[in-house]
Amino acid sequence: MKTSIKKIGTKTRIHKWLLKVLKGITAVVGLCAIISIIVFAFFWAKSTDHFNLIKVQVAGYSYLDKTEIIEWLVLPQFVALTEIDLIAIKEKLEEHFYIKAARVSRDFPSSLCLDIIERSPIAYINHSPFLLVDTDGIILPMRDEDFEFDIPTLSGFNPASELFPIGEKCLSRKVLEVVTFLNVIHREFPHFYSDISEVTVNAMDEYVLCLSQYPTKVYLGSTVSTRQIRLLQQFRDTITGIRTLHDYKYVDLRYENQIIVKEKA
Repeated sequence: MKTSIKKIGTKTRIHKWLLKVLKGITAVVGLCAIISIIVFAFFWAKSTDHFNLIKVQVAGYSYLDKTEIIEWLVLPQFVALTEIDLIAIKEKLEEHFYIKAARVSRDFPSSLCLDIIERSPIAYINHSPFLLVDTDGIILPMRDEDFEFDIPTLSGFNPASELFPIGEKCLSRKVLEVVTFLNVIHREFPHFYSDISEVTVNAMDEYVLCLSQYPTKVYLGSTVSTRQIRLLQQFRDTITGIRTLHDYKYVDLRYENQIIVKEKA
């Protein structure tokens, strides 16, 4: 009886081992079959033009035109989506003066997806010809002769052309100082930013803000800081309901913790 039990136990273990092996073989064969079907489908679709580029999707643009972006790439016609160099497309997009960054991907079976981040112009530069500077201090060319952005103009700065290399960082320290200043105003005091028509440097090398309505001037001195704008904000709140900033010929913020104003005649 003992010998018979041992034989039965051995047979059972062999049977379980064979089942595991058969299951493993079946799984491997099934996986290989699936991979083969996918590979076959891929090459079949490629050979029958199922992966040809048909549509280009563009996201993230605001002032740029979708057609302009696609034309900039000069994509070949009747190209297979699988043969498009995504890195080359990304690099080409980022060569555009008004595109800060881009991401490119395929959307099978026939779409190319472009996701861009546009540069954000913060001010015009009164130069010959006019230029723009973005929030990062990058110099941009005018897109056309129209002033399409509702942003201030910088005037009276050193006009040397070498200080404004197009597509690169501005080399004018004073312009970069104003760009930083305007970035803070745009972020923290948007109502003031929208009211600024011009930032100038006067004969004494001091900064002056010109407001858009009934041009009121705001004298800032040889440096600019958010402290001055906060002081201006407090003054504006104090006179609310009685006057506005535009009722003054100028507001002088050049002195520590005080404001000097002159009313319009």
